[in-house]
Amino acid sequence: TSNKGITQGKLYSTKTIIKNQIFSIIFASSMGRNYTLIPSMIGSLSPGLIWSFDNQYELFTFYENHSLFVLNE
Repeated sequence: TSNKGITQGKLYSTKTIIKNQIFSIIFASSMGRNYTLIPSMIGSLSPGLIWSFDNQYELFTFYENHSLFVLNE
């Protein structure tokens, strides 16, 4: 990812379609700063669910007005 030509970190996304259902995976690495992500930035449809690798028991709604906030930790 970059902002005005300055590298901000690495952000990867994949998309798979199984039985007309779209599944996307987002992976952030080496983020130089905090980052906000909305579905349209990765070609995803809204709304969606976020399942965090860090906490398998939490689900979050992901849509244009409720973005994913990626920390640079």
